[in-house]
Amino acid sequence: MATKDQSEFKYLVANDRDRLWGITVTSVGFQRIDADEAYPPADHPAGYYFNVTAGRVLDEYQLIYVVDGEGVFESDGKTYALAPGAMFLIFPGCWHTYRPNRKTGWSVYWIGFRGKVVDERVAGGFFSGRSPVYNVGISTLAIDVYRGAMQAAGQEGPYYQQMLSGAVSLLMGVALNLNSGRKSPNDETCDKIARAKVIMRDNLSENISAQEVARRLHVSYSWFRTAFKRHAGMAPAQYILELKLFRAMELLSDPAMTVKEVSYALDFNSSRYFSSFFRKRTGYSPQEYRCRLRGSEATDDPLG
Repeated sequence: MATKDQSEFKYLVANDRDRLWGITVTSVGFQRIDADEAYPPADHPAGYYFNVTAGRVLDEYQLIYVVDGEGVFESDGKTYALAPGAMFLIFPGCWHTYRPNRKTGWSVYWIGFRGKVVDERVAGGFFSGRSPVYNVGISTLAIDVYRGAMQAAGQEGPYYQQMLSGAVSLLMGVALNLNSGRKSPNDETCDKIARAKVIMRDNLSENISAQEVARRLHVSYSWFRTAFKRHAGMAPAQYILELKLFRAMELLSDPAMTVKEVSYALDFNSSRYFSSFFRKRTGYSPQEYRCRLRGSEATDDPLG
């Protein structure tokens, strides 16, 4: 299920053979909560809806990653403040609750999972309910793994559970690795640039500007533009266009969406402008690109 840049989640089914693999994934998704928005929202995944005051107990692990905004996590009698870059692990059978800061809202990715392989990692002392929060910073690797898992879950191809188990293992490794190795004096700037990339990626349908991204990061636009170009090798506005291009390619692979709908989803002024932009960057019109993916002849309909 997906709702315009707000939430996207997938419940997953595992069979007995999947469970032999050692890790099975129960759900994966992304959720954005705006400032002053009620939490949990009406579109919160039904199977995980809970009262934040009463808390809850799950029968699975969940690894949740805060990429924007702030919040609070409570578990095992302790309260943890969550900032961008915090990843926290929920353990099966353990009471917990969490919520975004009402003033900031938040954007989070999560993946739910079970299995003897994870149980063995916990028993081996790699993970503990006494230290469930990992300050990994904004990791583009982690974000790409979450998004890749969401895409694989949506397709549910052969052995997709086995693919998703790899995502779980990689994310758990990222939690351990980055939590223990964040010592660089440039961490703060790197985190701001990484957060900027997350904000840009998660707001493509809103035609977000580089100035707005700087405002959300609480920095001046001149500082942001200089720092971003130094780290990313291009200006923020150019980076946003690159994201739109790759997102357009992804959407054009879906035969259910027309070119006009792809243009609308990415907030271009018109489908004609979108087609011109796409051709300039790829050498093909959107329809020609789509037909190349299908291995068929292009039609004359520019909006097909």
